[in-house]
Amino acid sequence: MKKRLFKYKWLNALVIVFNFCILFIFGFATFDVYNLFKSESDSISSGKYFALLILAFGFLFSFISLILVLLKLSKSLFFLNLFYGLLIVMFLGVLTTVFIQEFGKMEEDIPLFEYVMLFGFICVTTWLIILINKYRYNEVKCDNIEFIGQKEE
Repeated sequence: MKKRLFKYKWLNALVIVFNFCILFIFGFATFDVYNLFKSESDSISSGKYFALLILAFGFLFSFISLILVLLKLSKSLFFLNLFYGLLIVMFLGVLTTVFIQEFGKMEEDIPLFEYVMLFGFICVTTWLIILINKYRYNEVKCDNIEFIGQKEE
């Protein structure tokens, strides 16, 4: 019998594509911040180190969850839920930070695209968490198959 994570194959493909996109985004962001460190070695603050740490952690966690889904291991659902939950928390933190910075300046030109993009990521990730938990494959376990039809007392 084949290993299965989800009831539908399209959900498996959707999770793999989304994880690959997130892996791609975190990989390029980590590489970009690392190149920024090499070019500006004098003015590196602790916030930039923290950003590099978060991006590297996100890349690593995305890579691990992608490998677990591709191998269809049983712990992959736990890692997907954990990873997507951390993504939502991180995106909400970024959205809050951008919101506070933009309204702290009191400018009229607030970039709406940043809010829409972050809100879209939050909605897609929440939607994926709901789909993953709703359509996960529940294996029927028959421990005592030889006792079917017999009365146990």
